[in-house]
Amino acid sequence: MLHAISVFCILGLTSSLASLQLPGSEPERTSGFRSRSLLSASDDGSFQPFTKNEIIGFAIGSLSSVLYLCSRLPQMYTNFKRKSTEGVSYFLFALVILGNTTYGLSVLLKNPDLGNSESSYLVHHLPWLVGSLGTLSLDLIISVQFLIYRKAPAAALNVNGIENEEAAPLIRS
Repeated sequence: MLHAISVFCILGLTSSLASLQLPGSEPERTSGFRSRSLLSASDDGSFQPFTKNEIIGFAIGSLSSVLYLCSRLPQMYTNFKRKSTEGVSYFLFALVILGNTTYGLSVLLKNPDLGNSESSYLVHHLPWLVGSLGTLSLDLIISVQFLIYRKAPAAALNVNGIENEEAAPLIRS
């Protein structure tokens, strides 16, 4: 999983560096087939190249997206290992699901600025979309864990003669 996320970040960074224009260079004009764009008033298909500041923002956004995605993995693993979601607030995850849904939709539903195409807008905002909508999918997996493990018994101090590390005291008396 981490390898796939790393590849995503590296590809995003290299593609944005490749599209950076050197000072004084002219962008190439290419002509070719232009497909239709559904519900688009005007989409000239032009891709706006990244500026230096946008590349820095894209790289920071990609790193943020990776960290945000990885933030759910320890909780998912702990829930799976314990077969319980005891001690985890579902209300927190419900609010995070609502927040990530509305944020992702706000980015998707915003109209691009004049002169920008929809595809250019989506590429420029890809790290934030992956961060919010990708984390949304992981939060939905945690919600499924809440459903699966909701009837799990409370952690016992002694299970089959083996002390449960979650319930064991830190300092023994």
